[in-house]
Amino acid sequence: MNFVKTIASCIASCGVGAVVGNLITATTPENIRGLNKILTTVGSIVITGAAAVMASDYVEKQLDEGKEVLSKLKGEVTDGQSEPATDN
Repeated sequence: MNFVKTIASCIASCGVGAVVGNLITATTPENIRGLNKILTTVGSIVITGAAAVMASDYVEKQLDEGKEVLSKLKGEVTDGQSEPATDN
């Protein structure tokens, strides 16, 4: 399961990072110069990174919850099958 979480988190993180980066690029004016360009670039990197980390954390949490639900369902099925049948 850790391998699946790692791959899913990486894909989500990269995907969200790309979308946020493209959004910032599309909405940033081309004519900015000097300090404003530096600040915009740094802000873009920070926002993209933060969104990517949040997406990764979200995916990992969803996978953990899904694993927990499946474990409970599997336990219920196993419990139901392990009870001996009584003919009273």
